[in-house]
Amino acid sequence: MREVIAGRRVAIVSSGIMTDAACGAAKKLIPKGIFAGVIDISRVHPFDSYCFLQLDSKYKILLTLEEDVADNNELYTRERLPLISLRCNTPSSVVI
Repeated sequence: MREVIAGRRVAIVSSGIMTDAACGAAKKLIPKGIFAGVIDISRVHPFDSYCFLQLDSKYKILLTLEEDVADNNELYTRERLPLISLRCNTPSSVVI
């Protein structure tokens, strides 16, 4: 896990090709006065929950940007952290 862009209050957490999209989104937010950090988690499995929870101490809002189905919200539930979930991902389906 690495911080690609340092931010304040808001971080976009992504992996793989979505990290470029996250950097683009962060740059578009600057004129609006929002300085979003970008965190590249490098890999989704195995998920590094310890490092992810450390982000919660620096950033008040964590937004995940994923190219597939999002299923990591159980970490916030288990740790009893506040979570507002806005899903903008593709629903899971079987591709034949």
